[in-house]
Amino acid sequence: MIRKVKPISFKLLLIIIISASLFLLLELTMIILTDRKILSDYKPLIINYLAKKNSDNGDWRLFHIFQEENYEVDEKLFWAPKKNSHFYNEDRFITRLSDRKEDNKRKITIITYGDSNTQGNEKISWALELGKELERKFDNIKVDILNAGVAGYSSYQGVNRLKDDLKKFRPQIIIFSFGWNDAAFAAGPVDKYYQLQNSLLENKLLNLHTYSVIKYHINKAGEKFQDERTKVNIPRVPSDEYQENLNLFIDIAADDGFYPVLLTRPFMNSDTLNRQFFDQIQKNNEAVLKISEHRSALAIDIRKEFGNNPGLFIDQSHFTNEGHKQAAKFIAGKLAEDRNISKLFL
Repeated sequence: MIRKVKPISFKLLLIIIISASLFLLLELTMIILTDRKILSDYKPLIINYLAKKNSDNGDWRLFHIFQEENYEVDEKLFWAPKKNSHFYNEDRFITRLSDRKEDNKRKITIITYGDSNTQGNEKISWALELGKELERKFDNIKVDILNAGVAGYSSYQGVNRLKDDLKKFRPQIIIFSFGWNDAAFAAGPVDKYYQLQNSLLENKLLNLHTYSVIKYHINKAGEKFQDERTKVNIPRVPSDEYQENLNLFIDIAADDGFYPVLLTRPFMNSDTLNRQFFDQIQKNNEAVLKISEHRSALAIDIRKEFGNNPGLFIDQSHFTNEGHKQAAKFIAGKLAEDRNISKLFL
């Protein structure tokens, strides 16, 4: 005797339909209320420093992970350049390689780590210009530049990439230029505790206005009770962790016999931009100078050299083409003046 399978009960079906209808109604309500600015919602893809009232609404990490066409998801670094894509080669460097015909000259390899200002644009970067400047100063050397600048990167990501790169590459000089994205507000855990799997799930959930509104107000209500692993609206890399990353960079480079070089992060002051953010960048720059005094690392204060010169910046954080050229000249000059590093060029 064949037992008949009971169809879904009418009550269960009714519950499903009513629940779905109520959720759709709630979602529609949230869309209307957020569009009319009656309720605030969580916006992880937007940092709008031009409007002070929105400066605490999110960060760029999810944008770089999911929206940048030239990057891909990376478990350690959150996002990384695609191999052989855009500026980047097979090893995810932007390169400026010396003339291989000049075998009689000493080859110097320099790796530069930094954010979008180090990455540069399609035409120019201070990192690649640095190779040209050093070859102009010293006839007996040829310089290979491996530029590891990546838009959105913090010192946390820079140090972690450095660890992997040094398994394959043996540069004489390593330059570390961060501080901008480190100071950016974290709409969620700081970089040290950021979990990519949570981001993958949340990226889906954030398509729902209901979830975005609930998350925003939970974050606001719970800020006083959150620890560093979950706290929002603090720097992606807090001051103590930024200093840890600088020291770790020096340790890794020096232990392998390379010369570590720290740069302060240049930027343009502006009354229209978030004061807390720029104060944090200045704290990061002060940390660079202080740590260099106690460690065997050259610090180059490009922030002080450039100041607020509008001819060198296209915005508050990125160089003009002339800015890239002047930065390369300044850095090359400081490298040449350093008692230890200059021996490489003689």
